[in-house]
Amino acid sequence: MTYEEMFERYNKMKRLSNDRDNIEALLKQYKAYEIPVRSIHQVDYRNDEEVDPQYIYKLFHISDKHALNKIIDAGYKNKGEDTYSTESELTYRSLIGRHNSGRGVTIVLESKDGKKVSNFKVYGQAQKLSELLLCYIPFETMTEDIQSSDFQYFLDCLDGNGFL
Repeated sequence: MTYEEMFERYNKMKRLSNDRDNIEALLKQYKAYEIPVRSIHQVDYRNDEEVDPQYIYKLFHISDKHALNKIIDAGYKNKGEDTYSTESELTYRSLIGRHNSGRGVTIVLESKDGKKVSNFKVYGQAQKLSELLLCYIPFETMTEDIQSSDFQYFLDCLDGNGFL
């Protein structure tokens, strides 16, 4: 499908909701559970260009092997045990290890208005999850310009996830 065809379908589709409750329910479909925002050090949030620490309101983690196998990159699937530690056993160091090994994915959610998710960041080897979330939470600076690489990527994500 060409970008022109995708754009036509995009203009006809109902926009996906980025309400906080909707995004959190979507994550829970992948057995995501909330962990303390402080599980990732504030310095690391500040050093990460893709997040704004002042708007971070929740941090979720996915460690269920079956859920991970649906969202993580192919080279990391079917690694390790069936289920990993619960949130009470997670430390900053263990999160990094899980992200790097494909045994866990952590999702940062931001909200500027307290109602809608304005940005997200997926830590770990989960491109599929990142692309799904992008369908609901597009780049803030993105314009609906068919020549824009950001908008083309957004359309590719919508198409790849069956929304177009």
